[in-house]
Amino acid sequence: MLEAGIELHELRPDAAACQRLIRVSLACAKRPAFAPHSKSLVLDRRVVYVGSFNLNLRPDSSWQVLQRQSGGLEWVTEVDGREVRDTHEPMTGFWKRFSSRLYRLFPLEKYL
Repeated sequence: MLEAGIELHELRPDAAACQRLIRVSLACAKRPAFAPHSKSLVLDRRVVYVGSFNLNLRPDSSWQVLQRQSGGLEWVTEVDGREVRDTHEPMTGFWKRFSSRLYRLFPLEKYL
């Protein structure tokens, strides 16, 4: 999607805005037990909108996911007015990233 020029944002569960966006404040914990839902709209088979109107995509509440020129992904956000960049998925530990890479070895994409 990124290679096609799509702008992609992910909600940060640690964001200050999370308390305002999510009714159950426990969902804003470090390891939230929620997943934002999306709404889709397809117009004349050329224009597609996938998103949720109830999420705030400002830098203080989300990461923007970018494709690096050298390959791989980069997560960009803003903390205390400063731009912060990560080359691995934020708020994930070694085992989470390891298991994610392990699952890539299996041909699961056709089942999604």
